[in-house]
Amino acid sequence: MKKIVLIILVVLAITSLAQDKYDRIYEYGIYTKNWALVQNKSLFGFIDEDGFGIVDTKYNEIYEFGIYKQDWALVSIDSLFGFIDIDANQIVKPQYNQIYEFGIYTKDWALVQKNNRYGFIDENGFEIVKTKYDQIYDFGIYTKDWALVQKKDSYGFIDENGFEIVDTKYNEIYEFGIYREDWALVSVDSLFGFIDIDANQIVKPQYNQIYEFGIYTKDWALVQKKNRYGFIDENGFEIVKTKYDQIYEFGIYTKDWALVQKKNRYGFIDENGFEIVDTKYTEIYEFGIYREDWALVSVDSRFGFIDTDGNELVQVKYDSIGDFSINKQWIKVYLNNKELFIDKEGIETINK
Repeated sequence: MKKIVLIILVVLAITSLAQDKYDRIYEYGIYTKNWALVQNKSLFGFIDEDGFGIVDTKYNEIYEFGIYKQDWALVSIDSLFGFIDIDANQIVKPQYNQIYEFGIYTKDWALVQKNNRYGFIDENGFEIVKTKYDQIYDFGIYTKDWALVQKKDSYGFIDENGFEIVDTKYNEIYEFGIYREDWALVSVDSLFGFIDIDANQIVKPQYNQIYEFGIYTKDWALVQKKNRYGFIDENGFEIVKTKYDQIYEFGIYTKDWALVQKKNRYGFIDENGFEIVDTKYTEIYEFGIYREDWALVSVDSRFGFIDTDGNELVQVKYDSIGDFSINKQWIKVYLNNKELFIDKEGIETINK
């Protein structure tokens, strides 16, 4: 009986001391089994079952345990938020303007905001992604394990480990697969290039426009730089330099060639990107009009012939060209008012 009375007296003494220290003591068990919320002025903390201050009265708000994580409670100081745990440890220092729920973006992370910048904390309260982004988009929109991030007007990607896998330097990032399966179009200052699914910059942003692959030839894309055209191949290599005012479709003149234009001069590139016929002709006519493998060409109203190997078989010097003979053995040409003949080898002769 004396022992019971002694225990009661001790408890009353502890309670009395606690009441002297705090403006208010709330019921035990509301937050966690053996703790009671205590208040000094407008600040809150916890005492344990023995009346000891287990959590300092320094928080403006203490939320219930388990809302964000099972053994964590959200706390705030001067409208900045952090977390304490069930063992009275301050897991996350109150420093964030807002903390979002865990699992919205990725399983074990919570989005946090500090001074209008966003980042992530992980399940241990570690800031796995620094609060340096103006916006963080959902994971998986572009590719499974990446999230688009924004700094001012520039974009990049973070991966599932929180690393900035693609630098935030692009003004635009388009979806993967529009041009090539594992490539995404990117732009910097209205110049376009490509990144791939491994975060490599395959094509430096340098083109005013990039056309779809396969329009001209299977594995090439037409590119434009400062009103000049060329081609990149399936590896992003500039297979044809951007030096032409116009590139026409392959196969119009001959199967594996495309007509190209520089200023008012024309030539041909082949399927390997080589300039097989120099861009020096004012006009190039279709092959086969005069002979099967010959095309009439002109430079400043002088005429000659090229063949399908890209050779200038007949020098461009004639004032005009007549028709081939019926058996295609020779053709009549005129030079300085003289009538001459060219045979089927392209050799000039006076007599037919």
